Amino acid sequence: GGGGEASAAQGMPPVHEVIKDSQTTLNQVAALKGALSIEREQVARLRGASLKERIQKLKPLNVPKKLPRVELSTDGSLSGENVKSLTKKAADLHQRACRLAASPMIIDLTKPADQRAGQSRLQLLSERNRDRKSG
Repeated sequence: GGGGEASAAQGMPPVHEVIKDSQTTLNQVAALKGALSIEREQVARLRGASLKERIQKLKPLNVPKKLPRVELSTDGSLSGENVKSLTKKAADLHQRACRLAASPMIIDLTKPADQRAGQSRLQLLSERNRDRKSG
């Protein structure tokens, strides 16, 4: 027929025709997907085994059971006493930070500048309560 050759000559199939893959092609695609999945699993297993082997070849870490004692050195670097002093200062700073976090500083702009230097929220509230009760 001349009609089929005319549409084929234009390079476009008729709209009403649907191209379907054969069952054999679909089976081959499914088999290839399965094979690819198995291949990926094997590659992952081999990489894992290789990494495990490399980790086992590494020297073990030497973790000291106790911190080494810091001694006084001639060049003025940290001594045992300096470490104790720094540890105490760090603990004091941590405690101060916790107090400030619990009661942050609020500046009372209703007071003159020389009187408003750093009052805590608790101090401001207690002053306001006293002012309300007396007024």
